[in-house]
Amino acid sequence: MTHTHWLRAGIATVLIVELVAAVLVVIRAAQQSPSEADCRVVSGVFREWASVGPDGEDRGEVIGAFAERTRAAADSVSSSSVRDDLNSWAEGADLLAEIRRGPDGAMDDNDPTLARALGLVVGAADELLQACPESYRVEAG
Repeated sequence: MTHTHWLRAGIATVLIVELVAAVLVVIRAAQQSPSEADCRVVSGVFREWASVGPDGEDRGEVIGAFAERTRAAADSVSSSSVRDDLNSWAEGADLLAEIRRGPDGAMDDNDPTLARALGLVVGAADELLQACPESYRVEAG
């Protein structure tokens, strides 16, 4: 083989490898995208979170029950990333419920547990909105 043939063979090999890599990236992205059914579950969690409502005496119990239902929702989805995000949201809600069940039920802005809880809830909600952008819609009243 001449130098030109080796060069062409090398270029062809590189192009084939790049094509295979691109196909694998597309396949992996498609496998990781949440299904419509998963996004419906996410929508339900957002609706329920919005309905948790204003402060009341039983806030710890209401938020704790939300956390349990969110874990059940996580078990029902097929996407591992959506499942992880729902479980993170549930973990944050559990922490919020613990705070609300405390002696005075008040939230102290300087409490590191509150910061962790809010970080988990907000972080998970943000990830879920990116995965399922239509999952949360604010309806005009």
